[in-house]
Amino acid sequence: MEYELFIYSTNKAEYIANRLILSDESLEYEMKIYEGSSIYIGCELFSMNIEIEDISDLDFIKESYGVNVNLCIDFQVYK
Repeated sequence: MEYELFIYSTNKAEYIANRLILSDESLEYEMKIYEGSSIYIGCELFSMNIEIEDISDLDFIKESYGVNVNLCIDFQVYK
């Protein structure tokens, strides 16, 4: 399953990514920061991609729903 979460945050994407990482030490994950583009976090159960720039859906969300968002987090759940 795939989900998209649109939010407004005054925090940087790297800060949010570090807060989203599970603290369960038995779960191995990888985190890759693609400079100025996105942050990828993945493990055997899910992956998430935090878009930093060129988020095409933001203008549509702002205009259609009248909400102020500046960050998109894409989740994909595997199991």
